[in-house]
Amino acid sequence: MSLPRCDGAAALSPPGVRIEEMLAAEALALRPSRLPDHAAENRALIALAAAMAGSLEDVLPKLASLLVELCRADSAGVSVLEMEDGREVFRWVAVAGAFAHNAGGTMPRRASPCGAVLDCDAALLFSHPARHFAAGAAVEPAIVEALTVPFHAGSAPIGTVWVIAHSEERKFEAEDARLVSSLSRFAATAVHALAQARDAKRASEALRESEGRHRFLAELAAATQPLIDPGEVMAVTARLLAEHLGVDRCAYAEVEDERVFVITGDHTRGVRSIVGRWPVADFGPELVRLMLANEPYVIDDVDADPRAGGDLAAYRATEIQAVICVPLHKSGRFTAAMAVHQKVPRRWTPDEVGLVRLVVGRCWEAIERARAARSVRERDERLDYAVRLSGLGFWYCDLPFDELIWDDRVKEHFWLPPDARVTIGTFYERLHPDDREPTRRAIEASIRERIPYDMDYRTVDPVTGAFKWVRALGGTAYAPDGTPRRFDGVTVDVTARKLDEERVARLLELEREQGRLLKQVADAALTIHASGSLGSVLQGITEEARRIIGAHQAVTRLNAGIDGAQAVNTVSMSGKYDGWRGPAVPSLQNGVYTVVCRTNRPVRLTQVELEAPPAWLTQVELGQPYLNQVEPAAAPPTQVAPPPMRGWLVAPFIGRSGENLGLIHLCDKRDGEFTESDEAILVQLAHLASVAIENAQLYDQLRDQDRRKDEFLATLAHELRNPLAPIRTGLEILKVAGSADQARKILDMMDRQVGHMVRMVDDLLDVSRITRGKVELRKERIDLRAVLNSALETSRPLIEAAAHELAVRLPPAPLLLDADPTRLAQVFANLLNNAAKYTPAGGSIRLAAQRDGAAVVVRVADNGVGIPADMLSNVFDMFTQVGRSIDRAQGGLGIGLTLVKRLVELHGGSIHAESDGAGRGSTFAIRLPLAAAEEAAPRRSFAGAASVAPPAALRILVVDDSVDGAESLALLLRISGHETRAVHTGPDALTATRELGADIVFLDIGLPGMNGYEVARRLRAEPDRSGLFLVALTGWGTEDDRRQAREAGFDHHLTKPVDTAEVKRLVARVAAARRQGG
Repeated sequence: MSLPRCDGAAALSPPGVRIEEMLAAEALALRPSRLPDHAAENRALIALAAAMAGSLEDVLPKLASLLVELCRADSAGVSVLEMEDGREVFRWVAVAGAFAHNAGGTMPRRASPCGAVLDCDAALLFSHPARHFAAGAAVEPAIVEALTVPFHAGSAPIGTVWVIAHSEERKFEAEDARLVSSLSRFAATAVHALAQARDAKRASEALRESEGRHRFLAELAAATQPLIDPGEVMAVTARLLAEHLGVDRCAYAEVEDERVFVITGDHTRGVRSIVGRWPVADFGPELVRLMLANEPYVIDDVDADPRAGGDLAAYRATEIQAVICVPLHKSGRFTAAMAVHQKVPRRWTPDEVGLVRLVVGRCWEAIERARAARSVRERDERLDYAVRLSGLGFWYCDLPFDELIWDDRVKEHFWLPPDARVTIGTFYERLHPDDREPTRRAIEASIRERIPYDMDYRTVDPVTGAFKWVRALGGTAYAPDGTPRRFDGVTVDVTARKLDEERVARLLELEREQGRLLKQVADAALTIHASGSLGSVLQGITEEARRIIGAHQAVTRLNAGIDGAQAVNTVSMSGKYDGWRGPAVPSLQNGVYTVVCRTNRPVRLTQVELEAPPAWLTQVELGQPYLNQVEPAAAPPTQVAPPPMRGWLVAPFIGRSGENLGLIHLCDKRDGEFTESDEAILVQLAHLASVAIENAQLYDQLRDQDRRKDEFLATLAHELRNPLAPIRTGLEILKVAGSADQARKILDMMDRQVGHMVRMVDDLLDVSRITRGKVELRKERIDLRAVLNSALETSRPLIEAAAHELAVRLPPAPLLLDADPTRLAQVFANLLNNAAKYTPAGGSIRLAAQRDGAAVVVRVADNGVGIPADMLSNVFDMFTQVGRSIDRAQGGLGIGLTLVKRLVELHGGSIHAESDGAGRGSTFAIRLPLAAAEEAAPRRSFAGAASVAPPAALRILVVDDSVDGAESLALLLRISGHETRAVHTGPDALTATRELGADIVFLDIGLPGMNGYEVARRLRAEPDRSGLFLVALTGWGTEDDRRQAREAGFDHHLTKPVDTAEVKRLVARVAAARRQGG
């Protein structure tokens, strides 16, 4: 065999070198050639066919190893032409022999002997190709001769098969060229089959991924919809997303002030939990920028990606090597985020990023309970469309065709017994009539055009008419003179693949239909949630459900009344019922409606089931039309009975906490019976409606709370004016008062009114602190009797002023509690004061305490105005007052009982109210847990304060930007015998302290310019100020405010309005310390 000359490859020659100088074609023609070893060749072909029966990836390596053996080459391999970075390269996809370590490498087409072979489309022999192709100079071991043959996909060359000699002793012959050309056809077949397998695998993986994504979202919606605990919603969402993506950690974080991740729970696998607070900036400026821009932050490897920032401490602390972090913005602010982490590098896909973005929104919606996540129930089937060649059979045909040699598997493919004799006639007889001519043309084209034979056809069982789909792969072997000699190949049963393709087509059509339905559901959601009132919500869901599913009738019903009875809310009918005007009122006490509302599960019935109802529906007249009950007064004279209906479809409305709200009912479908898909759509619509119904009800509650807020503000204004009026009047009286006795009475009255205002403000602050969890109980071991006596002392003046009879019954033995005595005294004093205020003069008040197991029960009872039955459940709500009158003789803001209830609960106790109604009195019962060791002595006594010696005169400076406040406090202290000054700015305070040589400075925090904290720090920094006593004056009294004051250098903290008695005690204490210090 001689190799052809190739003038067309001249363009590939290196500059100054002719193609003939690179080729050894003449040498090959002159070399003696060995005789063909057809037996060895056939064994090689059989081995290749066997390889194709297994994994297609093994065919090309097998081909390379066979070529090394048949051609006695040092190396052999297959190169495939690919595009890489916009240029054509040959990739060595299979290599055997000494060259094997180069497998997977590439060489540019324009600098490769393979490029010359493809351009010539002919077998070429190269001698020392590295001398002419610079790219081959670095390849080891060096190539002495390379015999290279093209192979094709159709008519286009797509790669080469080559054998290499690395020594001068081995020279290739014409027989080697023939063998390489003969076996190269298998390379074309394998590459083509591999491409098809990869395409099928990609399609299958894409479909599985899409199906898995939809199924995951459906599972997430089903798992989170009934949950009412935000923490549980977050935990379930994190777990499901982590398991779905196969990540090491999934965390949902709320974002504080757009700067701090607050993680309250996460799901982990092999890494530690990161629950806690994490500054956003710790994870690099790029993450901060993307979070604020509402863009996802995706890092495949923090060590390789500069966006992670130079300081990786936060990533190391949290064991994060790869991360997706997706922000959620609400009302233009960075509100929440969801992240998935991997402790090793991972290449994230856009679908994974998109899924995390979708889930963070759904998780936030579920946690906020604004709306529940919704999804369409996905099909349960998992489809696998991977097409694999299996069940290979081998066939051998000498040309021209006569008797065919088939193995048992091929005969099985053609419905033949193992001992059957096969001819070309048998072959065509067993083909489906429609496939005979196309198969004949494909065989002839393969032989004539020297292209691979690849054909799908059907074989038919002549007895049963059953058929199989069979794929045939093969090719032609030619004599040296070009005469076709053999036509051999393999067959495989691909019936499953063909059925899969048909099923895929059906599923794609079903998916398109489901997409249409999903869009309609989404449009319906917009319509429903855009509705304002409850009535419009119900009307919207009724109309949309009937339209989307295609029914003639739709009815929505809501539960009404304590007994759970149903009430018709909305009815929607098609033109089929134009003559029908009466309301639809079937039996409500049994049957389908009862079952649906009791089980919260949908019911779907066919017409056959309606006409032959099961046992649990025997009391419902389902054999008659649904609209068969009409009130006589409601039916017009021209009433016509509706036509019969087909089937029922009912779905429940389910609230966030799982209770039944009602149902939606469709009947009389336009086409056929209601399907499983119809049921899934109606369940989703019912879920949307449930959210909208509860939202409408919440809207009504918000309006009621807004009304109560307005009433509270009016009450607050009234209550603040009440003490202000006598204070102002008292001031006028003091201006004209003639005697000290009159002035003393007026001052006492003003002091009481100021105290009343302070108590109101304190109560408001207490409720606020408790609501925000800022109250810290100072618990100690106390005797409950001492607390009750303290409360009685506080309330006794009010009780005696109203001439009430007070009965107290306390047990003789101590009742020890671990409690805050001040807060408990506040609780009981509040209840006693209420009893005194809301009982007409001369009434009766009873206070009793009694042990009940490991607890004590304290009852405060009166025979006063009582509590109406409809107010008992609301009496502890904020701003609630039992009855309102214009004169508001009892006073109060409606927050006292709220404060009482929350303080009791902070102590681990409970409180409830009892009353037989208006004018029948009321009883408040408090249950508190007793201390574990009752024999221990109480740690606190309620004895009066020790007497304080009269203070020595001190130099005192008062600093406050309120001139009246500063001057009045300075005057009070001056009257008490002290030397005082008042100033109103920070710089003046520094100067006055030095000039006065102050012992005490009362310093306002909120000074203009230089605030009180700065003044304190500067004073502490001055020499000879170690004995200065600093007192902070502020309207803020939280623990954090007190901490800031201590850090600034203050010795004491007073909250405005200051208690003058506390001021006097504080001054006396400092004076006493001065006396003791000499």
